[in-house]
Amino acid sequence: MSAEQPIVARMSTQGTNAAEKCLLAALILEPARVSEVAEIVRPEHFSTDRGQLLYNLLLELAGRGDLFDLTVVVAELRMRGLMDKIGGPNALLELSRSVTTGQHALYNAGIVRSGGLKRQVSALLTEAHQQVAKLEPNPQTVDKYMSDLQGKLVALDGYVAPTEIVRSREDAYKIATELMEPVGEGDGLRTGFYELDAMTHGLAPGQLIVLGARPRMGKTAFACTLLAHWGPAHDSKTFLMFSMEMTGREIMQRLVCARAKVSMHDIRTRGVRPGEDEALKNAADDLSQSNLVVRDSAGMFMHQIMQYARQVQYKHGLHCIVIDYAQLIRGDAKKSRYEVVTESSRLLKELAKKLNVPVLALAQLSRRAEGGERPGLEDLRESGALEQDADGVWLLHRPEVHDPKPENEGVAELIVAKCRNGPTGIVRLSYNHGAMTFYDPTPKVETPFS
Repeated sequence: MSAEQPIVARMSTQGTNAAEKCLLAALILEPARVSEVAEIVRPEHFSTDRGQLLYNLLLELAGRGDLFDLTVVVAELRMRGLMDKIGGPNALLELSRSVTTGQHALYNAGIVRSGGLKRQVSALLTEAHQQVAKLEPNPQTVDKYMSDLQGKLVALDGYVAPTEIVRSREDAYKIATELMEPVGEGDGLRTGFYELDAMTHGLAPGQLIVLGARPRMGKTAFACTLLAHWGPAHDSKTFLMFSMEMTGREIMQRLVCARAKVSMHDIRTRGVRPGEDEALKNAADDLSQSNLVVRDSAGMFMHQIMQYARQVQYKHGLHCIVIDYAQLIRGDAKKSRYEVVTESSRLLKELAKKLNVPVLALAQLSRRAEGGERPGLEDLRESGALEQDADGVWLLHRPEVHDPKPENEGVAELIVAKCRNGPTGIVRLSYNHGAMTFYDPTPKVETPFS
């Protein structure tokens, strides 16, 4: 095919060549449409290097905020010595004349994207077919490969956060507008605890938050407190919990009792008293309207966690992931526990960013924290790179566990030891032993379940 032939003639003949031609022409004619098309079409969706080259140039010009038309595009191509690579000025002129309006840009963008995805999926599956033949037939190897393959398909599908294109002017105005919103209306997932939300502004999408504590302090109880609040408060959102220590039934029992503020131990030993039955029924009604998913497989590998989370995201959408707890995630038997937790920590942060949801990872603190003193970041440093990877570190402390004085009964502290975008400090909470739930002791503020 000669260099004099127009650019459209060099594009794929798989049904998308006309759409690619019309899309590029529309963007040159109406550059304002580049930003919305960039959310749909990536350069690799074009079938030839020439189409990708021209689209990349248009993205770059739009990203700089430059006003451009056909004359500017021609000048840029000549300045960079790329004119011949797109077929010369005659090919570009013919391309620009193929449409007279940009109103069908989004329609053509959908066709270009579909054609590109079809080619990418075909190439990926061809490669997968060759690799599968070489796999060893053992569960761990096959499961890991399935997770990797699913991750590649997810990346093609593009439901991860659209961070590839940075439009500085638009993003700056959007962020400035968000910052001017009234206090309490930010994007973070609010916990329902007044002091904690005031300090952290909630759990933001893409964040990894580590909740650390020693045994008996109430890590799982705190997580269930949050889920019992989040589920009914966001009944159109899906929350996913990986429980590697307790069964799904035990987690649901805790959620119902936490929501009802009823002691599970008391009702099992003495039966249900008047009022408690109604509270349990109301709690069940609230939770039944929620989208809470509990996966209670013990000793999961990180690739299994990522695979299952992606499946839930794809089928239902996700609002938050809870891991109970990080040190129970399995890894390569040849690696030390420190190395396994470090790898899990990195992948948990990666999971939060790719799915654009907050991940709350519970973690066991070092033995030093058993002395009854307030825990600190140093008690987490034996747990791989959790501290370094985390956007926030919360440490749970209940003095009565080691010093059961009357004045310590029900007293709880959540130490915000690390907060990447805010202050650190101590949040005062109260703990209900029977219902195994935490609540805000500040009188002027309603509890999470009011």
